Amino acid sequence: METVIRERLDRFLGDEAWCHLFTQAEVQHLVRISSDHAPIMMNTATVFDRGKRSKPYRFEAWWLSSSECEEVVDRAWKGNAVAMPHEKVTLCASSLTSWAQKKFGDIKKKLKDREKELKEAQGEVLDGRVLEKCEKLVEEITELRRLEESYWYSRARANEMKDGDKNTAYFHRKASYRRVRNRIDGIYDSEGAWREDEEGIKSTVVKYFENLFQSGNPSDIDETIQCVSPLVTAEMNEILDVVPTTEELVRDVLGVDADLTLAQPLPLMNEEDKAYWRFTKNGQFTVRSCYWMLRGNMAVKLRLYQRHIVTNSSCNICGSPEESIIHALFSCTAATAIWSKSKFEDLIVEAPTSSFIDRWQWLKNKVSKETLILMAALMWAAWRCRNTKVFENFEPDAVQLAMGYCTYVADYKGYSGRVYERAASSLQKHATKWKCPDMGCVKINVDAHLGEQNRAALGVVCRNHTGQLTSTATKSVPLSSPECVEAQAV
Repeated sequence: METVIRERLDRFLGDEAWCHLFTQAEVQHLVRISSDHAPIMMNTATVFDRGKRSKPYRFEAWWLSSSECEEVVDRAWKGNAVAMPHEKVTLCASSLTSWAQKKFGDIKKKLKDREKELKEAQGEVLDGRVLEKCEKLVEEITELRRLEESYWYSRARANEMKDGDKNTAYFHRKASYRRVRNRIDGIYDSEGAWREDEEGIKSTVVKYFENLFQSGNPSDIDETIQCVSPLVTAEMNEILDVVPTTEELVRDVLGVDADLTLAQPLPLMNEEDKAYWRFTKNGQFTVRSCYWMLRGNMAVKLRLYQRHIVTNSSCNICGSPEESIIHALFSCTAATAIWSKSKFEDLIVEAPTSSFIDRWQWLKNKVSKETLILMAALMWAAWRCRNTKVFENFEPDAVQLAMGYCTYVADYKGYSGRVYERAASSLQKHATKWKCPDMGCVKINVDAHLGEQNRAALGVVCRNHTGQLTSTATKSVPLSSPECVEAQAV
């Protein structure tokens, strides 16, 4: 045989109705064995099921047929003025999706229901009321069919025909064909193996593009760099190369807490630093305990934004540009409701607004201890209302919650007075005053604390003849008997 002629002779034929019924049908060419004709086989079933996957967001052109579309976008974009552009785009997409689901819903189901209603209405006795109802249903059906046609037109991407040609069936077939054409049933990997599973297809595509945009042995790098114009000048580079001082690093990292940290005296003893987090029982750092540190470092949006944990500082409840501690405890929606019903409303108006610490010190000098405790209970209630709304999406009755907290504080005060009154009077009888050591001497006080999880904490404090603290030390040891722990502290 000198010449081999290959010709496609055997074919499957199907009309439009059959192709619409079996949208995923495919023809497979089998191997020739005895005959000079290669057998072909029709497969009408799905090759394999990759499971249900979430659909990506796509803007539908037919949404523009409603005048409400522009209003939804405008309201979503201007709803959060401090949000970043990409966050606003995400918010617009979410708002459009929710709006379209409520506005249009399932067009096919609505169209079927309206046609059924029209058929029933046309079977009734035709009077003025029925004729008006039929006319209204016809208008709704016409609008739904227009939306259905526009929907499939946008899916089909058929540019050769114009919207309004009433060719919904044609657009549907066009979109179905494009979906079948774009489906990837299998792919050859880099080793020539045929992969049909979803993970295999994904890994093959990822590896292909990774190898495509990676260079194994680059050459002529210097010539390439010469074509790139520098943006960093020599002066800018010198500034970037300057090593920051310790104080600059502390101020950059700690922000408003830098002054407090820098004011702490360094120990006189040249000992290795030990990491111990005093806001937890075991001395280990946790993110949760960090939010409840001293100096009013509550996890409000402004503090989280300053620590680069969130992208904006606005209040999630009332939309205020900055949710500071003062805003959360005194000025937000729930806090305002609480303080307006209390007898401290005028006092809160007079209080300073520079920081929570300044306000607390001002209140401490202004009111009695009992009043300050009551105001702290109201702050506690405002903070509880804020967290319930933010994290549980539930808005409790702020005034009722505040009354409950005040009752709780009053009950605790009465209970603690009865329980600890006798113990406190006994301690006062045996209390001794600490005395400074002689000149040139150091007084050392030691103590031990029996903790939880079979651990005990030892503490040592050293003071000089003026009473000034010279050094301190703490240590966590396995828990034994109280006598042994006290002896270890010594």
